[in-house]
Amino acid sequence: MNNKIHKETKIFVTGIYGSGKTTYAKQYAELTGFKYINFDMYFSYASTLSALKHTSDEMFLNILSTDFITDAIPWDPVSGSASKFIDFAKEDSRVLIVCCVCPSKAEWAKRLIECKKLEMTDERYSHYKVYYEKILPAYHELNITYYDTVTNEFITKDELYKRIAWLSEFN
Repeated sequence: MNNKIHKETKIFVTGIYGSGKTTYAKQYAELTGFKYINFDMYFSYASTLSALKHTSDEMFLNILSTDFITDAIPWDPVSGSASKFIDFAKEDSRVLIVCCVCPSKAEWAKRLIECKKLEMTDERYSHYKVYYEKILPAYHELNITYYDTVTNEFITKDELYKRIAWLSEFN
């Protein structure tokens, strides 16, 4: 991991599954003493579907203080929207998004097979493509940085898209 210390104190790590989000978040927490928040321990997709007064993304955002790093961005699974998070991030200068990317097609497949015990299918590549082409662009105008988890370096948005140009192989 690159030992860069961010000036922001509320750090949300994003990326497709197998991109290295959790590894980055845990290493950063260890390096800085920030609290590591395992997103899946707090955010329940199932409870959002049955919640009447609050959605899980609102509840998750309301429990946060400062000096933390979490390995995902909250969103509303009913609507598919991250608009509450986007508003939250726009209003607080202490928020940083770190987008982790595993740009190597072979390395990403290896991570999914060996670490996550998943089979590689065209659908998995489609998930990757949807994330980087449709979901991530909603965050580009926020305070965001991009991290290549294969080379362990921060890169620009343009470099990120150059490194994942292999996605054009998939519909």
